[in-house]
Amino acid sequence: MHRGTNPKMKNKKYFLSLALIIFSGCFFVSSEKVQADVNNFQAYALITPDTTPTIRGSIDAADVGTTTITVQVEGGDVKNVTSIDADGNWSYTYTSAMTEGAYDYEAIATKGVNTLTINWTNGLNIDSGNDYDIYWWGSSSSAVEFIDFPEGYLYSALAEGFEVSFDENSKVTKLGGGTFDVGEWYMEKASDSNDKIINKLRFGVPNITLSFSNPVVISFLVGTSYNGQTLHVFSKSDDGEDDGWEPETTCVVSSGNCTFSVSHASYFAVSEYNSLADDEEKAHIDSWKAYRYEDTNKHCSSRLKLIIKGKHFDEDAEVEIGSHNASSVEKRSSKELVAKFCFPKLLENKSDHKRKIYITNPDADTEEADKEINLDEVSFESGEGGDYYSSGNSEGIRNIQKRLHQLGLLDSRYITGIFGSITVDAVKNFQQKNGLPETGFVGPLTQAKL
Repeated sequence: MHRGTNPKMKNKKYFLSLALIIFSGCFFVSSEKVQADVNNFQAYALITPDTTPTIRGSIDAADVGTTTITVQVEGGDVKNVTSIDADGNWSYTYTSAMTEGAYDYEAIATKGVNTLTINWTNGLNIDSGNDYDIYWWGSSSSAVEFIDFPEGYLYSALAEGFEVSFDENSKVTKLGGGTFDVGEWYMEKASDSNDKIINKLRFGVPNITLSFSNPVVISFLVGTSYNGQTLHVFSKSDDGEDDGWEPETTCVVSSGNCTFSVSHASYFAVSEYNSLADDEEKAHIDSWKAYRYEDTNKHCSSRLKLIIKGKHFDEDAEVEIGSHNASSVEKRSSKELVAKFCFPKLLENKSDHKRKIYITNPDADTEEADKEINLDEVSFESGEGGDYYSSGNSEGIRNIQKRLHQLGLLDSRYITGIFGSITVDAVKNFQQKNGLPETGFVGPLTQAKL
């Protein structure tokens, strides 16, 4: 149970202590008989200030009522667990006080003739210097996969302008690899030069992506002057790169606090504005690829897909080629957009009619990307729909011949849809000019180069 407001230094002391304990602890699982019928049995390691601790764990909900569980702490009596809820969460609370220190303990699940035993070395740690009951399950090092918070917890640093609380029965899970060293867990008020930001928080474990089974509630102290106002909350990754601020949620300020829920650790910022883009965060194009593909839509049988890479792409960014708007724009990240167009004549190579790519962020200070790219040639790689340059059908052969003609390697009268000897020679010429095996056959490498 939460025991009052705790300053940041005390939080750091707690997490460092937990990291050391996790590093020194270990467990192993053994089976006395066939264990197939004892499903997903877990017993959690624990650090607690309580001298009458509660041991916790879980089994499959389907095993509730058919499985008995016992626990034994370092030479003490075997205790029968009677508290198991419908979801399979079990617990046993000791009534006799223990002295401070680290204890080994054993938990055994029995179902019929089948048993499963979990032995924890230093799995129970009683330390009055820590303020929380933290349960966790992992390996014999600090690189744990997740930490359970079976009670509600609050981390406060209101002097720095924020507080963070975990809901009851929350689980913090490590995503994407890396070492989950809880001794590095931190929260801090982070400065930002963007004058649109009212308050900013860096919360999590450095370079690790964390998710929460139950929402974590973050409250920014923004001042009573914002009472009743809807503010915008943004987040961005903590991976050493500036991915730009992504819209996260909103909050309505009450008693000077902007309070919101999130399911991941990150940088968080709150602002009056619905975009944090400034002069240095206008849409910027680094590179692009264009693909032509066929569509079954009779009104638009030939389409163009444009993949644009850069940075600071807004959720509602608009993409244009010349004066033509994209029919759809998919934002894969703040660094990549996929735009689709429907106008076949765009693909005609006209040196006297160059086209440019524009990206507009609705709330950016400038109206177009700061880099314009001439689109006087389009990469005719096989995109969506596939087989654009297939030599297995007349349409694909005709596309190959059209491209060879554009490159000056085949006379237009040979655009017939028939893969004859003249086309084979033209393909070999193309392959020779591009450092490819001169086979005369249009395989994947030649298709990609075309």
